[in-house]
Amino acid sequence: MNYRMYLYMRGETGIARVGTMQSLGRSVAHSTADPDNCELEELEDYNQGLHIGAIFIILAASILGAFAPVVLRHLPWRPVQVTLKLGTFFAFGTIISTGFIHMLQPAAESLSSPCLPESFTSYEAWAYVFALIAIVLMQLIDFLISSTFQGEGLSHSHQPGGLDPALDGLPPGKLAPLTPTPGSACGSDEDLKEKHAHGHAHAHAQGPVPAQHCHEPCHQHCHEHGPGRTLTPEACEEGRGGAEQTPADCAHGTDRLGAKLVEAADDVHAAACHPVAVYLLEAGIVFHSVIIGLTLGVTSGSAFNTLLIALCFHQFFEGFALGFAAVSSQLATLKMAAIGAVYALSTPIGIGIGIGVRSSYNQNAQSTLYVQGIFDSFSAGILIYVGLVQLLNAHMTQNVWFRRQAWPVKVLGFCAFYGGITVMAIIGKYA
Repeated sequence: MNYRMYLYMRGETGIARVGTMQSLGRSVAHSTADPDNCELEELEDYNQGLHIGAIFIILAASILGAFAPVVLRHLPWRPVQVTLKLGTFFAFGTIISTGFIHMLQPAAESLSSPCLPESFTSYEAWAYVFALIAIVLMQLIDFLISSTFQGEGLSHSHQPGGLDPALDGLPPGKLAPLTPTPGSACGSDEDLKEKHAHGHAHAHAQGPVPAQHCHEPCHQHCHEHGPGRTLTPEACEEGRGGAEQTPADCAHGTDRLGAKLVEAADDVHAAACHPVAVYLLEAGIVFHSVIIGLTLGVTSGSAFNTLLIALCFHQFFEGFALGFAAVSSQLATLKMAAIGAVYALSTPIGIGIGIGVRSSYNQNAQSTLYVQGIFDSFSAGILIYVGLVQLLNAHMTQNVWFRRQAWPVKVLGFCAFYGGITVMAIIGKYA
């Protein structure tokens, strides 16, 4: 037997041994899951007064985090606005890190508990399956919302004929919807400001790139003027199609329209602001907040103090992220206040429930593990999809304003984003 064959056989033996040990480990875990270990545990050194005080401590931290972006939004100072933008990037990192570390990991632990039947835990990826289901459902909802509002944009009528007066005279078949950039049901308001600085401008593209006609958000109504159809200066002023003329002549023929050339096709980022993304984001966060509040309410001893401190930071930064998402979606102040209030009350409500059921609540009960694991998995999927697709991609990766900034601003933006991820990752060690 040569040396290579010896190493090969030794490796095969090692692999078999590892596989055997893993299987044995799972069997031992279930065989040693003494029924007593899954029964209700008696609480030691439970301080009810401190737990009641924790309700108000967590409430204050949640309110401070959720309403800080709303207050900053109304401050006109430029440094504050820059801070607001950097805070938005920080919030994106917070949301994504929360989904992976604070929700998906605890869900995996709950759904793989030895207190659950072995027939269920023999498949170790249940948490990730439920998270994937949530992501798929979010994508479907995102698609349906985008399709619905794009259809409304095309059917929006300015006159009995049902078309924009600027399109009168164009032959049938020359109108087509402007296809949105994939990935967002709630885009960047900076992109909208870049493209609609005067509120109602025509952009006539040269060559094969069609021009677009966009109304002010939040309902996007974009029409393409076909490349085969050009407009006269008179037609531009009257807002209708006319005889053959070059786009340049049209642009030079009128100052009223403030027409400008489209820089590039990929510079067009469709941004139909819609609050549904924020509502879904809050739903995922609120479910998780009630669960962690319930956990804090039934925790006793020294572990309670550590968990309380960690949750104060957790609730502040999570509320900070939710508040910035609401501000970025341009919701009305009253709606943002409602979102902040619901979030701020969710964890204290969970704590109150935990205090009330502490004598009968069993964290190791199968029903509890199933509910916590599935809810955390779905919440994780929602936050991961919203954070990566609807927030990070729309407001940072594809953000025209951010791409045009100087390198120092870009570096600060990425540092803020990475900082949000890091902070929540560190907090995840304790909460």
